[in-house]
Amino acid sequence: MYQVPEGTFPLPQSREGTAPARGLDARGRRAERGRQQRRWQQRASFSDSAAFAYLRGWPLEKRVTVGWEACTYGDRRPGHILGRSDKQRTALLCGALRQHLRKHEEPFACIWARDTGGRHGQHIHLALYWPLPLEELAWVLAGLTGSLPSSGRLSRSVVAQSECGGWQVKRNTAREEIPSAARWTVYLLEQEPRHLVMPALEGKVLGVSRAIDARAIALHREALEAWKVRRGWTVEDKPSGALQQPAGGQP
Repeated sequence: MYQVPEGTFPLPQSREGTAPARGLDARGRRAERGRQQRRWQQRASFSDSAAFAYLRGWPLEKRVTVGWEACTYGDRRPGHILGRSDKQRTALLCGALRQHLRKHEEPFACIWARDTGGRHGQHIHLALYWPLPLEELAWVLAGLTGSLPSSGRLSRSVVAQSECGGWQVKRNTAREEIPSAARWTVYLLEQEPRHLVMPALEGKVLGVSRAIDARAIALHREALEAWKVRRGWTVEDKPSGALQQPAGGQP
């Protein structure tokens, strides 16, 4: 079961080795403490959102990665959103997926994490419930990125990807889907602490859809806790670096 670390909360240090709150005036320190508290609460509930999706029968078995900068080398067909900011692209991507699922009266159950790096540039990872044909997911991604799906041979776990390699959809091929889903949740959690300081990303780094957010979970908390015990849901949050737990206690 997910354990919130006692006393410390892992966050990265800046390149100079100082915490981001140092050097701020009183108003800045209060704002930083508020941001830390929100990050603490968000991380603590992130794994619960993934578990809750499985409890509700919405398994997050489609694993989507979109590398926005890589997609600029693709077809760049009309209608793409590559010129938007990374924050806007995330909102438009989630909005398009939600709208398509809603047309078929299916819930939008998803957790996501944004990332950036020297090799892949700005990109986003999603764990998604997608009960519709995979071709429909591929064409939603193609419309947003302007990069058409590949017709070539794909590896065993990859079910769709663009010709340029900018976006890719994998499925959970593990024999035991619950432990695999928990490991993927940890992978998404690890994206946040690496990029809070340098390089900075505008907006949230982690996100969950409304269908599986904290308010939805609160209505089914007892059932969720029983399910986690029964299914052995374990998520160990162990990113590097540490920052003192924000005032106000554990969430």
